[in-house]
Amino acid sequence: MKKPNQVGRTFAACLIIFVGIGTIGGSRAQQATTPPKEAANPSAKDILAQVRLAYASLSTYRDTGWTVHQYKGDSWTNLFTELLGTRTCYRVEVVTAAHPFSRTNRFWCDGLENCCQMGGPTVFRGSDLTVNLARVFDDTCIPAVYFLLQWGNVFTPFKLGPDTELLRKPDETLGDESCFVVARTTPANPATVWVGKRDFLIRRSQTNSRIETHEHISTNEQFQVTDYVPLSARGSR
Repeated sequence: MKKPNQVGRTFAACLIIFVGIGTIGGSRAQQATTPPKEAANPSAKDILAQVRLAYASLSTYRDTGWTVHQYKGDSWTNLFTELLGTRTCYRVEVVTAAHPFSRTNRFWCDGLENCCQMGGPTVFRGSDLTVNLARVFDDTCIPAVYFLLQWGNVFTPFKLGPDTELLRKPDETLGDESCFVVARTTPANPATVWVGKRDFLIRRSQTNSRIETHEHISTNEQFQVTDYVPLSARGSR
């Protein structure tokens, strides 16, 4: 897999910033469970189950990465960074390339209401988390996994097909990370996911039209409440 600046003809690049902070019935750090441990020789189903448990155990999640899209012989690379906290607050900022023009879209919740800005200073209120985050799933699957959303969830294609077409493939190394590789080979719903052996967090996922890669993963940190309100929207309430 090539880095973004090595990928074919690039038509667009986006920067996605995801921040989530807040509480539901106490801090998520207090609710976090013990991370799963690697089994001696897990099956494909075992690995996917451990991935779900791994994300459920986190109090926070942060990473950087890129997604390569391909369509009719063209390809473009979107960049993203993510910072996820507890279940009530989040912030996503998408900065598109000049294709044909650049704009910044923002989606966030401060624990009181879900809001967005669509390329301008006007704040639109009254949306919800599912609608806001559905607009970023083309580039990163992690928010859907982290917030238990159906739309854009990486686990969906792995459920669509017979068990005989859900395979554990030979392990691979991405960067310095040793990974399990699980593939759904059903022709109608092909998908592959690379899972870090040491923590069962997703390092890469692939479908028909895109490959997204996650690196510099950091978990269970502490952040300030002010981290999730976009600068352009502060004081707007």
